[in-house]
Order: sequence, then C-alpha cells, then structure tokens
Amino acid sequence: RVLPEPVVCQLLRRTRVTGAGLAGITGLEHVWLEDSRLSDEGLKSIGQLPWLKVLVLENTAVTDAGLDELKSLSQLYGLFLGGTKITDVGLAKLSGLTRMDELALDNTGITDVGLASLKPLSLRGLDLRGTQVTEPAAEAIRQTSRTQVSTDQKP
Repeated sequence: RVLPEPVVCQLLRRTRVTGAGLAGITGLEHVWLEDSRLSDEGLKSIGQLPWLKVLVLENTAVTDAGLDELKSLSQLYGLFLGGTKITDVGLAKLSGLTRMDELALDNTGITDVGLASLKPLSLRGLDLRGTQVTEPAAEAIRQTSRTQVSTDQKP
C-alpha cells in the first residue's frame, strides 16, 4: 500500500499498536509511537518506511536488538528513544544514520562510552537527561561540535 503523498502519522500515541499494522505502508514521514506496545519485532515494519524522517519511540519496549531494523532509514533526521532499554551497544547501531539531526536518549542506559558512536553524526540536539553520561563527557561534545546537549547537570 503506497500512499499517494508522504503522510504524517501521529494517531498512534498511547495505543496498542505493535508496528505490524504499518507493514506495507511506505509513504509515512513522521511516526509517533510513544507509550505504545511497540517492541523490537514491530521495528521490522518501521524499517521498511523509506521516507521516514521523524520517529518517536519513547516509553516503548524497544531494545538494542531492535535498532538493527532502523539502519536502512537513510532519510531519518529525528529519533526519540527516551525511556527505552537502549544502551551503549544499541547506540553504536545508529552511527550510519548520517542525516540524524536530533537524538533523544533521555532515561536510557547510555554512558560516556556510548557517546563515541555518535561522532559520525552531525547532531544539532542531543538529550542525555536521566542517563549515566557525565557532565565532562557532555561538555566534550559541546566543545567539539555545535550540538546542543541536554543533561541533568549544569555545565
């Protein structure tokens, strides 16, 4: 099912959607699935959305393993993973998404070690609140790029 024009789909917030319902729909550009029942299995359908630009997966059951499914999303510039089970291992899987502009990792298992995976990205915004990332590591990102980094600590 190809939609005639790219579509913004935000009606999936706080629903029972698992991702399988998106299978075969290729015209979606923005998808909000936060607080839904989406898991790694559902990311298989999302990985088949060639025009996807913004993906909000906050507070879902997504883990490091599921991020493999996002590698093909070459148009993706906004990814919001706050409140998921993502760790440094999963973060490394995102390094090929070079159009990424905004990345939210708040309340995840990210540490200073995982930040090295972000070097290939030219991020404008990076949310690290509620993670184990230290202020010196966040400051190093601020100093070496134009990324606006949000943390719990004061710079």
